[in-house]
Amino acid sequence: MSSGMNPLRTSLPLLLGAATLALGAASGVGCSSTTVEPELGVVRAELVRAQTCDDLLLLLKADARVRMNRYIDLTIASLEAQDDQGSLWGSSEEAAGDDGGDLAGEGSSGTGGNTDGSAPPRYSETNTQVEGVDEADIVKTDGFQMYVLHGPSLTTLKSWPVEELGLESSAQVEGSPIEMYVADGKAVVYSNVDGTPIYEALGKEPRRDEYYGGYYGEGDAYYEPYAPLTKVTVFDMTGEAPTVISESYSEGYYVSSRRDGAHVRTILSGGAHEGVVRYYPEYAGDDYPEDADEWIDAYEVLREENERRIAAATLADFLPDRFERRNGQFAEVGPSCADAFVPTPGSTDFGLTSVQSLDLAALDQPAHESLVFGATQTVYANLDKLVLAGSSWGSDFGLFWGIEMPEDPVSITGTHLHVFDLASNPSEPRYIDSGTVLGTLTDQFAIDERDGVLRVATTETIVSTETWTSMNGVATLAVSGNEVSSLGELRGLAPGESIYATRFLGDRGYIVTFRQVDPLFVIDFSTPAAPELLGELKIPGFSEYMHPLEDDKHLLTIGFDGTDTGEITGLALQIFDVTDPTAPKQTHKELLSSAWSGWSEALYNHKAFTLYDGMLAIPVEGYDDVNGTYGSELRLFEVSNAEGITPIGTIDHSPYFANAEASYCYYGYGVRRGVFIEDYLYSVSEGAVVASAVSNPSVAVSAVELPSIEETYCGYYY
Repeated sequence: MSSGMNPLRTSLPLLLGAATLALGAASGVGCSSTTVEPELGVVRAELVRAQTCDDLLLLLKADARVRMNRYIDLTIASLEAQDDQGSLWGSSEEAAGDDGGDLAGEGSSGTGGNTDGSAPPRYSETNTQVEGVDEADIVKTDGFQMYVLHGPSLTTLKSWPVEELGLESSAQVEGSPIEMYVADGKAVVYSNVDGTPIYEALGKEPRRDEYYGGYYGEGDAYYEPYAPLTKVTVFDMTGEAPTVISESYSEGYYVSSRRDGAHVRTILSGGAHEGVVRYYPEYAGDDYPEDADEWIDAYEVLREENERRIAAATLADFLPDRFERRNGQFAEVGPSCADAFVPTPGSTDFGLTSVQSLDLAALDQPAHESLVFGATQTVYANLDKLVLAGSSWGSDFGLFWGIEMPEDPVSITGTHLHVFDLASNPSEPRYIDSGTVLGTLTDQFAIDERDGVLRVATTETIVSTETWTSMNGVATLAVSGNEVSSLGELRGLAPGESIYATRFLGDRGYIVTFRQVDPLFVIDFSTPAAPELLGELKIPGFSEYMHPLEDDKHLLTIGFDGTDTGEITGLALQIFDVTDPTAPKQTHKELLSSAWSGWSEALYNHKAFTLYDGMLAIPVEGYDDVNGTYGSELRLFEVSNAEGITPIGTIDHSPYFANAEASYCYYGYGVRRGVFIEDYLYSVSEGAVVASAVSNPSVAVSAVELPSIEETYCGYYY
């Protein structure tokens, strides 16, 4: 969220600006005396590495100047188009009270495992995209212990033997925990914190997010907005209770992370302080433009003011803050200008991405940081490559507000893929190159890298004077040496629909799109320069997540069943046989029917989907509209290619929440995860951890209620 945005502002010209910002790049750079005609399309980007801090400042000013001029040019073009059509509306009365803020901008035994020397039990791990690359989650286990982010605490439970399930220790986590890793006797925990006390301790003015400030209660009582930071806390887990080893704080919102052995890589987005530039004229009282000409004049004045602000800006005005706490004292961590990368000016969406690499085997060394200017929405990583995917200028499109559309259809959405090498020096990811593809990504599964080839699945938005629609496709890019280059593409799949799920396996890719029915497309990548559609299957409903079964010739999916007219009828698990890629077929379907089974976290979070030794555990929750009760349970299924999907039973957590209200700040009281240890299934919710035999999950063998969470914890920082 832009830190300069006032959520209460409702005047139309601001909305016009927000919409036109997303249209695409204009050719050339505007100045105070010249406006350029907006062009629709996608700008390609590559990153330039700064050589010195002075060099970085020049690059950032050039980027800010191009963004600002293009934004104002597009806003003025929109205002002129509306004025010609007589469609400009909004009044000074509607806009009264605006504060003139920026539109976009600123930017038993101890917890270290078993101690008797016995062999560890078999257990399931976090469901990840790439084998060997761990992903952070809210629950981790080593078999003997289970680690749970419970409210504001890192809680350790003894999980084996199952009869001894119980609480062992708990450590307070500052702020609101997000997710974590546990490995090599250490835990890495991410949390959102309010950085105001840190700024005050260092005598600095807090960089607050104005979106989170405002009035409360009656009268004029105003609460200060937060100064949001993401904290990384490393705990030593080898003692009787977790102890803090290191604490670091960074501006930017947690996007994702990956762990490869001792190397933990954290991706944050945000913290780019484009508050140097204003994107909306400031007015007070009744001094407000009444027509398009006055608005245009005001934006030209704003352009001149911005030119002066950019010229006077310092590096600190653009870069995010980083802090660390050692021995109870806060210290500021300065940026490394030589590890900052700036894209083609004005080519990316607002924001900044920070890639922080932490070596758990060398915690006396600070995390290495690379800064990439431009927001990142999606992250992919395997053992050799890290890919940051961010929208190009124009991908977050809005209404066109009167600007004339091109006569021929144009794709207006794009995604930049910034590729980093992890193999050369795992502690310091090295930037290779960037590529741009048309369209936007659904999630991390829309990216894959194999044998030096990136495969990407996207949904494009297509516009013209006659058309506003979507289409889907795939693109391939070669990663060779220090270059990323386009190889091939396959476009035009399922016009008018959008991608809901993707999976790449070997030389094939599987894509599910949806509007009324669910086409499953099978694509051959054996010739990367010429991806080929091999087959497709159309059935009602759609899948949200696809998971390969052991032979990679069958896909297990979770999604929604539906009718031929597009009506959604309920949750469903399905198995697809793709042995013959030219004729994929649905072989099994299991409807998750009950009075209240309306939702599962596994629909949008693959970490809640646990498939282990042919057994599938997924959380299901919802409300019974008849009696108003809330249901929450972990469901267990046996899955096989031949026999299909067989319900085994459920672990019901509803009794633990009979007298409680759902906590909005911790995803409600539903079951969040299922973990297998030997022949037992452990279900984890905000209220309890319950263990049952896989053969009879409805009967608890052991259970431990978790401490209640204080209501004050619900004060989310962002």
